[in-house]
Amino acid sequence: MFKDELFLSPKYTLEGYKELLTNLTVNSNNSDWHTAIEIFRDRIDGRFLRVTKKLLKECEGDESLSTAFSIMALNCLLIETLQQFYTGSDATSRPNEEAFVNFLMNSPYFNESTKKYQKVYKRNLVMDLIKSMQRNFIKM
Repeated sequence: MFKDELFLSPKYTLEGYKELLTNLTVNSNNSDWHTAIEIFRDRIDGRFLRVTKKLLKECEGDESLSTAFSIMALNCLLIETLQQFYTGSDATSRPNEEAFVNFLMNSPYFNESTKKYQKVYKRNLVMDLIKSMQRNFIKM
């Protein structure tokens, strides 16, 4: 199955994705957009979420948390992947600290959830502290 083809996700080949992406435009039909979204969903689920769930299950009852490093590595790869999709980039530039900081600063799950809050307090020392904490997270 994997011998002669490169897979972008568990169900979709890189060649099929390139073919779809070459012809995909804002005016493409719903079927093409549905396929593109399904490829994205399959990629995120198949490469990151499903594997992380299996590793977490493996961790249950294991006080050494031997798979915690692998889970954290997958989480970092997922953040990097999502940030690339957000910005529309083909790759994350190195060093990739800026990509992680941007993801964490712009995600409603890792900040105060509102753009209004960010605008009002962006120059405040609190934001500098949050940014510093996020950078420390990256260095972990």
